[in-house]
Amino acid sequence: MPAQPPSFPLDDLNALADELLARQDGSFSERTWDVHGVAVRIVTDHSYPLECAARLLGVFPERPPQTSRQIRLVLTSRKQWTVPREAYVLPASSHEIIDPREAYGIDMRFARLESINFYEFLPMGGAAYDLERGICVGFLHEPETYRPWLIEHLVLQLLTIEMLRGQGLFWLHAGCVAHAGRAVLVTGKSGSGKTTTCLNLADHGFGFLSEDRVFVWQAGESATLGAYPRDMAVTRETLAILPTLRERVDQSSFTRRKLRVPAKALFPDTCEVSALPGLILFPALADADRTTFHPLSATAALCRILPNSLLASHPGVSARHFEALSILVKSSRAYETVLGRDIDAMPGLVRDLLDAQPG
Repeated sequence: MPAQPPSFPLDDLNALADELLARQDGSFSERTWDVHGVAVRIVTDHSYPLECAARLLGVFPERPPQTSRQIRLVLTSRKQWTVPREAYVLPASSHEIIDPREAYGIDMRFARLESINFYEFLPMGGAAYDLERGICVGFLHEPETYRPWLIEHLVLQLLTIEMLRGQGLFWLHAGCVAHAGRAVLVTGKSGSGKTTTCLNLADHGFGFLSEDRVFVWQAGESATLGAYPRDMAVTRETLAILPTLRERVDQSSFTRRKLRVPAKALFPDTCEVSALPGLILFPALADADRTTFHPLSATAALCRILPNSLLASHPGVSARHFEALSILVKSSRAYETVLGRDIDAMPGLVRDLLDAQPG
């Protein structure tokens, strides 16, 4: 019977990462991307996760930015440690991104001990990370046996966007487009019309930032939204009501439910880098002829956004995340948006709302 890996050493994760790299000299490869001024370094001893990272982060420049802000993810194909028994297991979240047991057969667990956070994505592997120091050490058991989507989104994306929080780059589960430098956030659960709304606006001249995740960061008393135009998952129903998009995608690549397509394949000339706060829309599908907008207070908007963004995995970082979201909603006008059948009228209605907002 093989020996169990040692319990996790509660010291500098950078030292553990360096020890792993030295122990397997020459077997690791790495690539670095500039994600809104933060250097994201992915280091692995297996080519497959690095290929997945390239698909996930390929929308960003592959270069080290001229900045001291960086995160490093070191992923090995061998289990190096176990989560300490005394670690505090964080409460389960209702957010879709961390509840994939039923959909994917992956059991996800979060825990924390002292300055270290633990994330287990069983049976695939696990990771330990220090948000303040920007270092993550993890393992993927037989990564080649898993679909790329699982590695990209349930492992690499979650670890990347979680660790970027430690560098002041916070995430939202929302689509985002922009008009005249002002952002239109569209947020809601799957099936609410979020993707259809974003793609409809982008197809009518709005700049495209994201269909599912967007970054927000704070600069003094203001907030900025940053693009994350990763691959999109588009349903047949969405394409059915957006015929100009349907003509520009390869429908032969459809999966059982959705088509995976890079954002830049649909919007090669409209991907925006960043935008200032403008509108926040919370869509809801309805059997109605006309789309209607119902104002929400900043407090109500914040209460709706928090379950779709904030992971309370680190007291200090989570407080800064909350502050950035608070500034975002105070700088925006929020609406519950009941989507009607007048889909062609939607872009004009949203432009009118933006134009009516003080600059």
